[in-house]
Amino acid sequence: MKILIADDSELAREVLKDYVTEWGYDPVFAEDGNQAWDILSGGDPPRLALVDWVMPGMDGITLCRMLKETAGFPFIYLILITSKSTEEDIVTGLDAGADDFLSKPTQPGELRSRLAVGVRLLDFKTSCKKKSPNTRKRAKS
Repeated sequence: MKILIADDSELAREVLKDYVTEWGYDPVFAEDGNQAWDILSGGDPPRLALVDWVMPGMDGITLCRMLKETAGFPFIYLILITSKSTEEDIVTGLDAGADDFLSKPTQPGELRSRLAVGVRLLDFKTSCKKKSPNTRKRAKS
């Protein structure tokens, strides 16, 4: 499964790349929010995205808002990664449309588990779309 890693820090991108590659994901990279937008709004976007809050061009909060508010996008599971960690920051990130929130430095075990949650949700959404309303059984009264 493709995963976007959007962070302006080359070191952060490399560390995240090493983790996700080891876990079987296919990383795609963006150095700023504008590149991330181009990738996620293009054809066949990654369905998982790790997005840094503070990036040049477009920050992660704006990116999350745009993706969630623009009609026609497929569901993309967005994890906002940041050094911000107050309750207010977490609420701001989730209210902007992030599906999850991780504080830096990212712990590999926690990241792996949160990505697994995203994959389960994406798999569930895909299986629901495949079911036709005509094939669902009605409950007997």
